[in-house]
Amino acid sequence: MNYYIVGVDPGNNIGLAFIDFEGKIIQTTTIVGSIEDSIKYIHQIGKPAIIATDVKPAPSFVLRLASYFNAKLFVPKNIIRESEKWRIIREQEKKEKKRICKNLHERDALFAAITAFRENQNLLRNILSLDIEEKEEVAYLVLQGYRTELAIQLIKNKKSSKEEEQEKEKEQEKHKKKMEDNKHQALLNEKLIKLEKENVELKKRINFLEQELLFATQEIKKLRNENYQRILKEKEITKLKAKINILKRVILFLRNKNEQEKLQKQENKKENLTQEKNEEKIKQQEMLQKRQKETKDKDLKELDTDIIIQIIENYRKKRQ
Repeated sequence: MNYYIVGVDPGNNIGLAFIDFEGKIIQTTTIVGSIEDSIKYIHQIGKPAIIATDVKPAPSFVLRLASYFNAKLFVPKNIIRESEKWRIIREQEKKEKKRICKNLHERDALFAAITAFRENQNLLRNILSLDIEEKEEVAYLVLQGYRTELAIQLIKNKKSSKEEEQEKEKEQEKHKKKMEDNKHQALLNEKLIKLEKENVELKKRINFLEQELLFATQEIKKLRNENYQRILKEKEITKLKAKINILKRVILFLRNKNEQEKLQKQENKKENLTQEKNEEKIKQQEMLQKRQKETKDKDLKELDTDIIIQIIENYRKKRQ
């Protein structure tokens, strides 16, 4: 069986990247589908020893994949910048002398797998340098949390179980005491292995729970922040409504005042017009009176002249 480190970038388009225990990139791909489709695809490639993500906390999709395959979960210690992702990927592409990622989903998945490999590189190098046949299987168990010696022993026990059964049957009588000792030792080893397995499972469970707790904590903070923003928005709306009501009152007051001023101006204008008309009428009367007076004076003058002429004529006649 082939064992891999699998990087995962979840979403509508799911990015997957596979790296072997020597750090060689096996493939990167993008699939469209559900978590079941991802599980089916990963099964076709091999067995994941590590399921890796490039974000913290791990998305629920990644947690479910790691749980399904009973694989070790890798989550980066810090938030990774985009520039750092591109730097790592370009280094790898330069090393491979070809373009590896077709899109951002594959880039993030590959970055997660590379980071997980580098985190365990020294451990894997030591295991792969051992003079045993089942190097990858040992590496798989060690990555799950087993000690190297115990992993080797577990594989040997598994491999030689049938041989030991046959050997026990052949030498049952001859080596009865020795077999009893071996059986006792085997029971102790099995108990130790069982305890080790339980310890590994507990560590995984704790890791999953810590990731879920981190994810839930961030969701709570997000909800609290959204609720706080909503309260601030409602308070701001209330203030704005109050301000609008005040402005409406001010506008109504100013409109009423403006109407009153317009009415007052109209009244004043009417009064001015009436006064002007009266003054004009008075002027016309004065002009009329003046004209009448001038006419009368003229008539009087003309009358006086006629009388004087008549008197003179009468006087002349008497003299004659």
